[in-house]
Amino acid sequence: MLSGVSLALTPAPLIVAVIVVYALPRGAAAVARLAGLGAMLATIALLGIDSTAITGGGRVQASFGSPLPGVDYLLRADSVGMAIAFTAAVAALLVLLQRDISRRGIAGVLLCAIGGVGASLAGNAVILFGALEVANLGAFALLTARRRRPGRGAMTLLFIEHLAALGLLAAAADLQASTGTSDFSALPGGALTVAVATPWALAGTLRLVSPALGPVRAARGLMAAWAATAAVPTGAAVLLRLREVAGGGVPTPDALLLAGLGAAIALGGAAMAARWRRVPVLGGRGLCAAAAGPPIALAGFQGGSAATAVAVGLCALELAVAASSAWERAGLQGPSRAARALAALAAGGLPIGFGATAFVVELTAVVLLGRQATALLVALIFAAVLAAAASVSMAASVLVASAAHREAQAVAPLALVAVVAGLVAAVVPGAAAGGAARLLAGGGSLASAGAGAVVGPAGGWAGGYFVVAALLLGAATLGAMAVGGVRLPRLRADPRQDGQRSLPLRIGLFRAIRRPARFALTAAPMVDAWLVVQPQLPLIAAGAILAVLLIH
Repeated sequence: MLSGVSLALTPAPLIVAVIVVYALPRGAAAVARLAGLGAMLATIALLGIDSTAITGGGRVQASFGSPLPGVDYLLRADSVGMAIAFTAAVAALLVLLQRDISRRGIAGVLLCAIGGVGASLAGNAVILFGALEVANLGAFALLTARRRRPGRGAMTLLFIEHLAALGLLAAAADLQASTGTSDFSALPGGALTVAVATPWALAGTLRLVSPALGPVRAARGLMAAWAATAAVPTGAAVLLRLREVAGGGVPTPDALLLAGLGAAIALGGAAMAARWRRVPVLGGRGLCAAAAGPPIALAGFQGGSAATAVAVGLCALELAVAASSAWERAGLQGPSRAARALAALAAGGLPIGFGATAFVVELTAVVLLGRQATALLVALIFAAVLAAAASVSMAASVLVASAAHREAQAVAPLALVAVVAGLVAAVVPGAAAGGAARLLAGGGSLASAGAGAVVGPAGGWAGGYFVVAALLLGAATLGAMAVGGVRLPRLRADPRQDGQRSLPLRIGLFRAIRRPARFALTAAPMVDAWLVVQPQLPLIAAGAILAVLLIH
């Protein structure tokens, strides 16, 4: 049996490590890294002990008093929380294996890990809000790891993250006022109203899309660390706890809101990736946003198919943001061109990564929603095709730019593990998707079809067989080209690859809308003046519309 003391001590090594790292002098980065690695290993060991109590299912809760009247310091261990906690802890461990992180950056990674692990162990909405704020502190430390003062982009990102946390706090306050508790397991069935679900859903949405909104010039290479250890794990915890409290589905207005936001995020991310496909640091963030769109869109719908799609989509998003450290070029250790190209292709949803399997499962869930989800289906398909095309072009530009600039061949451990894990998941999509559904969706709706294929209610995807066949076909094609003396066409490097490092302000867009805007501003007073002397026109028009409706 798991005791409450063991559950409470799980984040303790990280807290002690943060204090130790901050107490060290500036030049003691090596010692700080060793302290951080030891704390992460201890935390992973404690999480392993916690998970033994829920091996057969169920959950364990422990309360440690009331820091505020009516609010319990409640921790819980279940399959969803343990999966998120392990993900955040392993990602932080891989980040700390890099040798080019400063002492302040190490402290930021540890704070992000505390936020990710704390969000997974939170038993009510108030504790979950506290974990989000700790993760925000980690983001601040990472954004200021190489400069004392955060820039405008960093301040904007921190404002968005804090706004998302305040949305969750508003939902928790509403629950405390209406039901007297915000505990996930104690809320009554009708407690999740629109006033509660809307800020809660927006909080999770902003957390998941925030990796695409981070600054480009500041904290190069550390944004992927923050996204993989804090942003995606905490966002996943917020949305999955929302689904748990709602019994699988949120109120209809919020379900439609999430569907619209998810479609817009997917289309916007794909368009961003296509626009900046030759600038990986920007185009890659568009790919991450495109991967975040489908799970956000399906987070508000009921049913096992939607739950499975959300679980699998969140796993694909975590792999995408972890692989983004390949094109962020952390420090002086430039990753190899092969790893960067594979990371771009995997993040774009091609069959060499887990994104293709997630896309099939997500489309299956959308198809099962019926005709009313036709617009969402079309939007997600268009976004996926555009993102895949952009990732292919991005991979080609990465190969050319790396060959032209002769970068070093070191690969960030986080990116390497993410690419390898995505490739393994692509070879065995049945095992990967089934495991994600069991941990995050309580089993889901996937049928057993072997490790190399995944089968849902509306179809299947034999991704493992396709990957093996594609590798054999590619090897045979390259062998035939070598025997016949055929060479691949040489790509040319884009000189803008290293010149564009930030999102420019397109003056042409303002010029294009200047004339229509000027016409509207000029015509509005004229129409208003004409209506003053024609008071009967609006009345006649309204009367005609009512007459048509009533007669019909």
